[in-house]
Amino acid sequence: MQSFSYKINVQAASFICIMKLSKGFIYTFLTSLCWAISIVLARIVLSHGENPYNLAFWTSILAAPYWLYLFSTERKNVQRLTAKDIAILFGMAAISSVGVTFVEAFALTYSPAVNYSFLIRMVSVFVIIFAAIFLHEKITRKKVILLATILAGAYLLTTNGRELHLTTGDMFTLLEAMLLAIGNGVLIKLATNRMTPNLGSSARVLIALIPMILIAMTHTSLHVPREFLLVLGITVCDFALTYFQFRAFRHATASFVTMIMSFTPVLVAIMAVPVLRETLSPIQLAGGVLIISAGVLVEKLKV
Repeated sequence: MQSFSYKINVQAASFICIMKLSKGFIYTFLTSLCWAISIVLARIVLSHGENPYNLAFWTSILAAPYWLYLFSTERKNVQRLTAKDIAILFGMAAISSVGVTFVEAFALTYSPAVNYSFLIRMVSVFVIIFAAIFLHEKITRKKVILLATILAGAYLLTTNGRELHLTTGDMFTLLEAMLLAIGNGVLIKLATNRMTPNLGSSARVLIALIPMILIAMTHTSLHVPREFLLVLGITVCDFALTYFQFRAFRHATASFVTMIMSFTPVLVAIMAVPVLRETLSPIQLAGGVLIISAGVLVEKLKV
């Protein structure tokens, strides 16, 4: 089974390589890859008993010097920020640090894990809807068909084909997906239209830093992680994904980025097989193939 999975992904990678890839696709794929590595490393650290809030605290603290340096190189651009620019930055920070953190806590508490894993992928739907409203990105037939294919693949990959029984707690998951669509979709695109990626990414992280630290401190007693090197690896992946994410939005539409970002659960599943000793069923493999195929067509058709 692992060999079959490997062959499928090698073939997909080979097909992608022979295409003339856009900068938007390259940056988005790198974002997805960094996010997938971060997720797998975080699973290892958390499985060894680490508190998630302590993990969030240390990844925030360790990344802070890098973001401070990056922000310091943008002094001239900072002086040009308008009131609307500042509102966008604070909106991104508030949603990513406070809004998503608290809503996610309720979602994970009251929504079954299988439901959460699939419903959080509805962020793609919300991004496309909000992008049409606020960014004037057209909703085309191609976009709808490819999005439906991605969601079908996500359903098979995350649920293994099992039937979902929706609960009232799933509303929190859908609310989180909406917040992610606004904070990590529409607002980032607005920011990259109005300022440099370095300024937008560093300002967002630094504004969110204090509330993130306060949230962590109020939920756990802080201590140096036992798996410090893995935590450092997560930190590197986190600021790499943010760095690439803002450049992806600079070169592509919000709809394009969110659809290519659907590669993330596929990459996580692939990495989890050798690293976490997880297995993939034929149904899950089929879901992964659907997602990869749709993502390749998103790039090829320039949706």
